[in-house]
Parts: sequence; structure tokens; C-alpha cells
Amino acid sequence: MWPGNWWSPRQQWSDYRLRRYARDKIRAWKESHSARAPAFDEVEASSMEKAARKQTSSSKKLAVIALTSLLLGAAPSLLRAQSATSERIPNWSAPVTWSSPRSSKGASALSETNPLPFIGVAPCRIVDTRGNGAPIQGGIYTGGSDVRNYILGAICGVPAGAFGIAAVSLNFTVVGPTGPGFLVSWPTGGAVPPVSILNFSAGQTVANAAVVLTSTNGSITVNVSAPTHLLVDINGYYAPTSGAPKTFEWDSFGLAAVVGHQTGPGVGFGVLGQTDATETPAAGVFGISTGNPSGTYGVYGLSGTGFNAAGVRGVDGTGSLPNSGAISVGIRGESANNVGVLGLSENGAVAGNVVSGSGSLLAFGTLGRNYLGVIHGAEGVLGVTSNDSAGVLGVDGTGLAGGTGKLSAGVRGESKIHFGVLGQSQFEGVTGELLNSSGGFIAGGILGSTFGVASDSTGQPWGVFSVGTLGAF
Repeated sequence: MWPGNWWSPRQQWSDYRLRRYARDKIRAWKESHSARAPAFDEVEASSMEKAARKQTSSSKKLAVIALTSLLLGAAPSLLRAQSATSERIPNWSAPVTWSSPRSSKGASALSETNPLPFIGVAPCRIVDTRGNGAPIQGGIYTGGSDVRNYILGAICGVPAGAFGIAAVSLNFTVVGPTGPGFLVSWPTGGAVPPVSILNFSAGQTVANAAVVLTSTNGSITVNVSAPTHLLVDINGYYAPTSGAPKTFEWDSFGLAAVVGHQTGPGVGFGVLGQTDATETPAAGVFGISTGNPSGTYGVYGLSGTGFNAAGVRGVDGTGSLPNSGAISVGIRGESANNVGVLGLSENGAVAGNVVSGSGSLLAFGTLGRNYLGVIHGAEGVLGVTSNDSAGVLGVDGTGLAGGTGKLSAGVRGESKIHFGVLGQSQFEGVTGELLNSSGGFIAGGILGSTFGVASDSTGQPWGVFSVGTLGAF
């Protein structure tokens, strides 16, 4: 006789084999259904098995049998619950490493140097134009010129900012297209590829995976030629290192994380950045500022006060010009045959501010300006009303005329012995209008005009033409 809840060694062996048989059956069922149903709760299974061990031999057999029956009987409801709450995204194969394409005798080839490793993430839906809670939606593609940019940083496991990520492994699916068409994708700002990722016919649901290059901020562009819904899934990306998408990183809580110091004679560089990329955009040095406070900079340059010194100097491929003895500047752009500095904006392309020693704004000017829908090639705005000041001042090579004490002006032109202001036109040379305080017209005059008829029916051309009283001293 075995005391208490103990049983004989033969019974122990028999019960052990039964428990093991039940566990093997449970494991086999889970493996065969892992693609369709959530994994069985291991904690619950363990607690039920521990409860079974506390029973006699016969009660343990009943508990194991009941556990198996419960698990198998619950399978249909588990499957129904899973399909009702989520859509499992199947995985797909991706190259273990990837190299940026380069041009070779007119054909596209892969560079064999420094292939980037594949960094996998759980398959995740980035784009679903139908909605369905996807991070990016946007509604159905309308086809033709419907081109959309998608920034992938901080979505589905892609690092925020996507700095250093060269390409992403994506699976594109078109759903319910209304006609035949194709899909292309490329790095935002780059060239449109000549080959489509997938082609489709009306009503088809077609999917295809591809590795797509990204721009420097981790953005891709997609164009679908016919109206359709689109799904885009990701299962990984390609970056210089698996731990962080950077070739080199040094974090510092001090003044600088990276310092380069060149002290030798002649031309030299403290820090040199170079790129040999054949695709755009690319940069030898890329600066980005993600700080929230004002006054943060992606790139900061500081120069001395000598002539031709500059905090940042940029020279295009046509080369630089001889030093002209210019004063030191914060930024200097040079080009032998093209444009020294180019600014692109939908508002103001290049702007400059004049400030006082305390930082108060005195005047600012803009080259290329869209102000409230009115387009200007150049704009000057004066923040003071002192005499002889002007929003825009033009002086020719003969120098200032010497007049002082004049009221401030929007535009002031001066020449010592030539023309202060010259207007040339086949319609009106120079025009001026007098307005009231609410902007209403009072009188106007034109210097050089092909427009207007006098009260005595005298017609153009006019040296001077006036609308309103014509007076003279």
C-alpha cells in the first residue's frame, strides 16, 4: 500500500506515458494550426496539468482527456475569433543582402562592394487605401498622374527618421482595379524606373514583392496607372548595420560628437564627406536637426573674419571663381558658369534679414516670393521709417547722388551722373499712383506711355500722361 496520494512506480510510469502522449497530441495540433489560430495558452495548459498531477491515477487520466477534448473542441471558435479581429499578413522571401544598383555600359548591375544586410521586421501593413486601420490610407488611387509619397520612418518597426536606410523589402497588392495597368515605385526625388513592379487587368487582385530604394529621409514614391485600391506590406529593410542604420555613430553629451581638426599648411579638411552615388538624392555629408527648441541646426558653420572666409562654402561642378576680396560670410556659394546659390520654396526661395545688435528686425528681403498669392521676383520690406531708408535700394556704378533727408521709400534708385530709375517698356515706362487711406485710387501718372487719350482728344504716345490734375512748380 502507498500512503496518502502516492501510487506505485508502475502506475507512475503509466500515467507519465499518458501525460506525454497528451502533450504530444496538443503540440501536434498547435503546430498544424499555428498559421490559422493563436498559440495555445501555455500557462493555462501548465496549470491544468499541475492540477491533474494532484489527483489519483484515474482522475489524472480524465483530466488529460478533458484537456485534449477542450482544446480540440475550441479550435473552430478560436479560428472564427482570429479571422474576425485581424488579417494575418503572410511573409515572403527577401535577399539576405542587397547592394545599390549602378550603371555599367548602359545596363543596370549590382555593386559587389559593401552589400547591406537585411534587417527583418514582423510582416506589417504600411498602406491600405481601403482604410482598415492602416498607418497610411489615402483613398483609392485614381490612376494616371496620381503619384504619392510615403515616408516610412517610425512605422512598422522602421527606425524613426529612417536615416541610413537604403532600401525596403515591400509586397505590393492591387485590389479591384477598374482597368488594365501597372505599378512603379522609386525613391522620392529620384528617377522613375523604366520597369514596373507588377502589371494587372481589370478586376484582378495581383501581388508582387520588390526591394525599393528609399530617399535620404526614408521616403518612397508610388504611381499606379489605373484606378485601384493598393496594399503595401513590409517585412524588413536594408541598412549599414543591424543594430543601428549608420556606418559610424558616436554619441556625446558635450559640445560635439565628432571633431575634425586640420592644422597643416595648404589645403586640407578637418572632416571630409564624399559620395560616389549615381542615384539621387545623395550627399557626402548629411545634417539633420530633430531638436524641438528654436535655434537648432542640421549643419552649423563658423568662419573667421578674413576676406573670402565663409562658415559654409559650396562650389558646383563647373568650378569656383578667383577670390574677389569679398568680406567674410556665413554661407558662400560659387559657380563658374551656373548658379552660386539656389533656393527652392513655395513661399520664399532665399531670404535675408537685417537685425539690430539686440536682434530686432530692421528689414528683410526675399529673392523669389509668393506673398498671399502675389508673385515677386524680389521683395524688400523695411521695418523702420527713418529718412533715406528704402525697402529696395539700387545704386549704379557712378555712386550715390548725394541727396539726403528724403522720406523712406519702397524703392529708391540713385546714380551720380546717370539714371536713378530707368523704366523701359513697349506699353508704360514708369507709372505711379496716388491712393487714399483705404487703398482707393485718387490720381496717377505715367512717364512714357502708349496708353490714354487726353481731354482735347490728343492721343499717344505720351512723354508724360496724367489721370487727375496735372500740375507743375
